Amino acid sequence: MVTADRPVPLSPAAHPAPARSRARRPAPETPSRRDRAVIVVRPVDAAHGVIITVSGSVGAPDATELGEHLRRELDRDPSVVVVDLSAVPACDRAGLEVLSQVRDRARTSGIALHLVHLGAPDARAWLTAAGLL
Repeated sequence: MVTADRPVPLSPAAHPAPARSRARRPAPETPSRRDRAVIVVRPVDAAHGVIITVSGSVGAPDATELGEHLRRELDRDPSVVVVDLSAVPACDRAGLEVLSQVRDRARTSGIALHLVHLGAPDARAWLTAAGLL
């Protein structure tokens, strides 16, 4: 999901039925899919670059979407791509593979790629374990 704002799920508990009401409450909404990572792409014109911010755990569908965004940005031949992963507590094998492929492509193309974790211990741990830091 690409968005500038983080989605806020509505819970049925946030809107309880009025006290003493005999009206039937609607059934709680069932999410059609699991929560997905949120990917935000922001160009940085002054540096001829882009910042891609990812939040939430990255699973296979998210990895595919992240890869599409990263490849699209690399196709634009920026001078720098910053991927902010500080709000990503976990990343599965597919996500790690995407980041590794993008890192290799950026090196070959002479594009500076920075995987930023901003001191977040979870992100630092999985980035280090994957050999991406």
